[in-house]
Amino acid sequence: MKLSNADVEKLMKYPSTKARQEVLSKITEQYNVLDEGSLTGDEAKIVEDIFRVLAKSAEVEIRKSLAESVKNSATLPRDIALTMAKDISEVAIPMLQSSQVLNDDDLLEIINSTQDTERVIAVAKRENLSEKMTTNLLDKGNEEITKTVLGSYGSNISNASYQKLMDGPEVSEQIVHAMVEKGSLSVTLTEKLLKRVTGKIRESLDEKYQIIFESKQMKAEMEKNLQAAAEKMMGVRSNDARNRKLMDELQVKGKLGPFTALSMGNYQMFEVTISRLAYVPLNNVRILLYDHGSVGFKKLYEKAKMPEDLFNLVSLGVRALQTLDAEAPKPVLTHKPKDMVERMKMLAGNQEIAYMDFFISLIKS
Repeated sequence: MKLSNADVEKLMKYPSTKARQEVLSKITEQYNVLDEGSLTGDEAKIVEDIFRVLAKSAEVEIRKSLAESVKNSATLPRDIALTMAKDISEVAIPMLQSSQVLNDDDLLEIINSTQDTERVIAVAKRENLSEKMTTNLLDKGNEEITKTVLGSYGSNISNASYQKLMDGPEVSEQIVHAMVEKGSLSVTLTEKLLKRVTGKIRESLDEKYQIIFESKQMKAEMEKNLQAAAEKMMGVRSNDARNRKLMDELQVKGKLGPFTALSMGNYQMFEVTISRLAYVPLNNVRILLYDHGSVGFKKLYEKAKMPEDLFNLVSLGVRALQTLDAEAPKPVLTHKPKDMVERMKMLAGNQEIAYMDFFISLIKS
């Protein structure tokens, strides 16, 4: 595709908006694959000059088309992105929500100088918002904006911001659910949140999330099982040096470890213990545990610093408990050793799983 300054004139003289949009579509398609070498440096500059002209076009449809076409461009000059981000809402919103060439200062200047909630919500929908951005957005005190920030992917929210939300005059059920779904509340803030919400909201949370937080019930259950778990771990005798080494690696001093929780057939306890060990929010752990065979579950396992040799075994145990949970007519806290052993053998089939016998001895002990 060869471009010249004449293209600018040609585009501006087309009488039909539809015809101009067609030309614009062809140009932006070429521009958006710059990394593939579709345009030379000079051609890219000409296209950007065309964009600058169109960004100030009298026709709203042309400006809207341009914004939609280049909102995801990583090479778009910042001045063009800013021009569109400050335009009317129809043009600005795609840029505010998606453009990565706009930095935090650009976005803050725009949202702090507007009364248009739609623009602010567009920014709140952006992925991987910084703490600086989320703090500013949450300080708006608008419930819709707050829910959007809490629901945006990868948004970083400080404990101070969470604290402000909880210290407000009233914490709505929707905000509470959004905070819980976010999954990044510390234990201290979770306990404070539970004290703040009304009985009705708490009942709703218990019903929907089934002990998503480390509630007193879960803590009591873990403490009750800690001694039994330690005895079970230490009670397994083996002359195999590899097994003895594994036993040392699996001990988590003064705490119930994920491997032991798994051997006890307690899936909820396994979730909580690996969450603590990996320093990953419980909600995120729940997602990653269903991510078998891909990098997600593997990364979680590595972050928890579990023995590499046991990855396949733990993955098998997790799948066994997940399928048993799914088939249970009502929630079960701990599955029977016999059921777990049978399910693991069925899932393993003819595949050889390292340390399978060792794990089965733990389950049965």
